[in-house]
Amino acid sequence: MVPWPKLQAYALQNKGLDTIQANHALGFNADCGDFGLPIAILHDLKISKVRLLSNNPEKYRALVAHAQRPCLPERPGTDLRC
Repeated sequence: MVPWPKLQAYALQNKGLDTIQANHALGFNADCGDFGLPIAILHDLKISKVRLLSNNPEKYRALVAHAQRPCLPERPGTDLRC
């Protein structure tokens, strides 16, 4: 089940807003997520290198702060640098 605010954000994104703009328009922070649980799961699975498919710098910083090595594309459609 998808929470109602998520559907509202998707509707705003369909009108041209990016994720952060949509969240701000709805009165939320840029990303309301807590990255602790996903990072703990990565640690439990002994995964230290991940492909990050997000333009959210907070996600990148959270991964780096917890000894993860996120791979990022240099520009859309190119190979990842790790």
